[in-house]
Amino acid sequence: MRESVRALQLGERLGAGVGSVYVVAGDDGNLVSLCVSVFVKQVGGEFSELNVAYLDGKGSGKLDAGCIIASLEGLPFGDGFKLVIIENFSPSKECKAQLKKYFENPNPLSVAVFVYGKDSGKDLKQALDGKYILVDCSKLDTNTLAKNEILKFERAGIALQSDAAIALVTYCANDSGRIQLEREKLILMFTSVGGLDCVSKQKETKGEVAKDKATKERVAKEKVEITVADIDNLVKKDLEFAIFEITNNIASGNKQLLIEQTRHLVQDNASPTSFLSLVYNYFRRLYIVKVSSATSAELAKALGIKEFAVRMLKQNASKFSEASIKQCMRVCAGAELDFKSGRIKEIYLESLFLHFVHLLHA
Repeated sequence: MRESVRALQLGERLGAGVGSVYVVAGDDGNLVSLCVSVFVKQVGGEFSELNVAYLDGKGSGKLDAGCIIASLEGLPFGDGFKLVIIENFSPSKECKAQLKKYFENPNPLSVAVFVYGKDSGKDLKQALDGKYILVDCSKLDTNTLAKNEILKFERAGIALQSDAAIALVTYCANDSGRIQLEREKLILMFTSVGGLDCVSKQKETKGEVAKDKATKERVAKEKVEITVADIDNLVKKDLEFAIFEITNNIASGNKQLLIEQTRHLVQDNASPTSFLSLVYNYFRRLYIVKVSSATSAELAKALGIKEFAVRMLKQNASKFSEASIKQCMRVCAGAELDFKSGRIKEIYLESLFLHFVHLLHA
């Protein structure tokens, strides 16, 4: 039976014993890179620079089973393993048969790591017939990430409030790479009061200087602490999260907050078409939830979202008719088509979103 290990437990699992073949897959690129580093450090041994081979099938067309097996049959230097890291590998039918045969009796001193990232590597997994260890690099849940961030800020001498940690993770769409960049930025700002001057200068055009000055004065006088207000002021919201807020305000009919959030969205993003598809996707999900009899767990799995998001969709969908939701979908798709085909030169998002409010609440 196939074994699975979460990315953050990989080091501990390798310490307990090393397998012959691993598949690293998931939608968090930062975790994928972290896991590759862990393999190099813990499997390659003292002479990891000599024991690690990298094979990449992207665009080459030359990476086949023979090349992979030849690398795996080599002997390691010192007390480590021969580690072969394979990326972008799409096996042919013949390759799959060869690899399956090899891994029935693999070299005990070599380890194969197939890296797929967002691509699940389905074809390879079928060829390995469950005889591999899956390293799950999917995005971690919000609470786990928030707890990790609180600890990391503590090490830097900063108290990150619990609700601020959740906001940081949520605004970054649970992407550990983005969270890391925002964390480094915040630590730099809050451990050097002068660093906040740079933020104030950048925000002058947005009329938010007063908020940043207040933050700077508080940092100078008090124990360093980061609040939700600080996260709101200093962390750019992920596009999908910003759309989530906007669509919820469309559903609630809060026109004033909707206009304010739309203006921020336009300021922070170059083209309206970059997020029109996300708005359309929201209405599509709203319609599916409206007409479906499936449970929240089943819908979450089918739509690729969290159960919390499904519950929010169900709550909003209960307020509107199927016809009004479908009309919003048609209007959104039509606006994007008209813009891309040149029939209109510009999309006025405030007017478009207010039109959705009218269609849903009429």
